[in-house]
Amino acid sequence: MMKVQSKDSKPDAGKPVTLKTLAEYLDLSPATISIVLNNSPVAKSISLATRERVLDAAKNSSTVPTCTHACSALALPIP
Repeated sequence: MMKVQSKDSKPDAGKPVTLKTLAEYLDLSPATISIVLNNSPVAKSISLATRERVLDAAKNSSTVPTCTHACSALALPIP
């Protein structure tokens, strides 16, 4: 049986934070996460509250960017 992570729990420490894991944590789509993090012109159509949630979660995930546009891995943990 697969272990289900509650919405309030943070992604596992020590594992890379991906667009998918961040999206699951925030209950958003990976596309929304990507649009916000890349500051796409489409991001203006996303509510300010949602954009702030995404940016805060990314900032507080103790990660550093490993790549830019169209990358499936958002970041790696800082050792």
